[in-house]
Amino acid sequence: MRIESLQRSLADFPDLDGCWQPDNLAWTEENIRSLLSAQPESGSSRSIELLSQLARVLGLRGDLTGARVQLGRARELMLSTKVDSATELRYLLEYGRILSLDMSPKKAAPVFLQAWDLATQSGQDFFAIDASVMLSTILPPKLQGLWVQRAIQLVHRSERPETKLWLGQLNLRIGWQAYDLRRYEEALQSFDAALIATEGDSPPAKTLPILWSKARTLRALGRVSESLALQTSILERMQALGMVNGHVYLELAECAQLKKDHEQARTFFELAHTALSSDLWYKDNRSDELDRMKYIFKKRH
Repeated sequence: MRIESLQRSLADFPDLDGCWQPDNLAWTEENIRSLLSAQPESGSSRSIELLSQLARVLGLRGDLTGARVQLGRARELMLSTKVDSATELRYLLEYGRILSLDMSPKKAAPVFLQAWDLATQSGQDFFAIDASVMLSTILPPKLQGLWVQRAIQLVHRSERPETKLWLGQLNLRIGWQAYDLRRYEEALQSFDAALIATEGDSPPAKTLPILWSKARTLRALGRVSESLALQTSILERMQALGMVNGHVYLELAECAQLKKDHEQARTFFELAHTALSSDLWYKDNRSDELDRMKYIFKKRH
């Protein structure tokens, strides 16, 4: 998966706890901290789960140091608290994800494999799928398809209804793997399948990353007008939900540039730069792209 897709994919997952807003990580962090403060000081499995989730949101916000601190707190509680397999799995998965965001896939892979083994042995299908999705993200391309297929097989085999929540994400993942191989038509089909899987059962904000992926693929296919129309529709939906997403602004800018609407392109490049420069992860990993945006929107005729 393209590195610029990694952070976004880690933020897109079935929310069993109902405490996440992937497009409002500041609110999510505040919400998790509030839930955590209501837990007993002595610690509990719930405290460990919330600390693990707090580490996840901090990692997504680019604060890997803070994420490690919270995982350390969770680990200390695990040593003094009897925990079930689900709690241990939540810790392992978030530990692996922080290693992934720290660009240490060789260290993350054994952690996710440990999570996979524990989840399959304890019948925790939802977390087994989570582990296989992560392995399909960080392992070499020749192994990624194997782990996606294992996840899909488990979704269809499992009797636990929450596993079906993964279908949209899995099709999204398959689509991006096809995209990375420049099989754009195949990617488009997978993104459409992801939309069908989430239709009716997901909040509007949940479908926006899938629509964005479809629009990005349309641009890659040279269908710029269709891509621009879809990104414009996404922007309107975002605004109605009070959301801001720099990646949408960036795609609108790229489409406008290709349509030779340079004034509109500069406007969207500036909006994209403003939004994405406040994203610590993007700032650390895509500084060259931020410089390009700034150069374009400051350039005059």
